[in-house]
Amino acid sequence: MSIIKILITPKKGTKTSLMNKAFLLFTCREMMILFAILMFLVSIPMVLEQFFILWEHWSIPPSDKMIDEMENLIDGFAGVLVAAGVYMEERAAIREIALGKTEDIPLQHYLNEISLHNGMGILMMGLFMEVGTLVLEMPERLINTDGTEKHIFGICLTLSILSLIILLDFVKDYIVTYFKKHV
Repeated sequence: MSIIKILITPKKGTKTSLMNKAFLLFTCREMMILFAILMFLVSIPMVLEQFFILWEHWSIPPSDKMIDEMENLIDGFAGVLVAAGVYMEERAAIREIALGKTEDIPLQHYLNEISLHNGMGILMMGLFMEVGTLVLEMPERLINTDGTEKHIFGICLTLSILSLIILLDFVKDYIVTYFKKHV
């Protein structure tokens, strides 16, 4: 269903409130593609910043400032990934609330499946990144992370890159649905 149809065409037997229209608008195929592309574009500078900070500080012991800077960057990016993952993962539930019923359209089932899988992937990348930074914030008497910070940040960089790949896969799978018939 196109964006214009969602905004001006009420469905028979469904609530036509502004909130329901917004729910349908934010979960339509075009908006999900746009969201993923924007997420990808906004994420690139964050991933590059992680890379350049690591590159610059790899051969020297990290300063407290570098560790704090990387923790803040990774935590912020991870939080965005978790939120985006939940949004993508819950596409079917949001649409069901807006429509007041479960959709029986094969294309929508397929789009929901794509959203669920990719949303879960992005959510997991963000959660593991947050765990990495939380380990670094633990008191040294519990976990001594001296000298391992760069390795943990390297793992977080790898997870960040994987999240970009998941976003691209999501966009590819959604665009392919315009050309492939789903029965």
